[in-house]
Amino acid sequence: MNRRIRRNQGFTLVEVLLVLGILVTLAAVSISVFGGTEKKAKISAATAQIESLCTQSIDIYIRHMGEAPETLEDLLNAPDDEEKAKEWGGPYVKKNKFPPKDPWGKELIYERLEDDDGNNTYKLTSSGPNKTEGDDDDISNIEDDES
Repeated sequence: MNRRIRRNQGFTLVEVLLVLGILVTLAAVSISVFGGTEKKAKISAATAQIESLCTQSIDIYIRHMGEAPETLEDLLNAPDDEEKAKEWGGPYVKKNKFPPKDPWGKELIYERLEDDDGNNTYKLTSSGPNKTEGDDDDISNIEDDES
């Protein structure tokens, strides 16, 4: 009277499929929740980078030289004119951080502008997440009036 009790070892196909379905659902939810986090972080980093370059480099250059630089290279290289070279207090940026690039790897776009009173100012722009200049996702130190 030796009876063997047969025990099921392992999982049934239904159990495996149920667990797999739960895992797929969790993965889909987490991707949708956290998928935009990297994009938002890069946008924040680009905004901070532009603000930092404006306040720590370009604005100091303007205080020293009395005008906005013609190009970003003026932040790195002293002017050829001896009188202007005396006022120059640079370099205003580190060589290893030049030319400045946004979090997507594209160079920042610098424009020297003139306001209504004839004073020069500047615009510093990142092409944004889609890396295309001149569209709605650009990030800049000033807002466009043309929108």
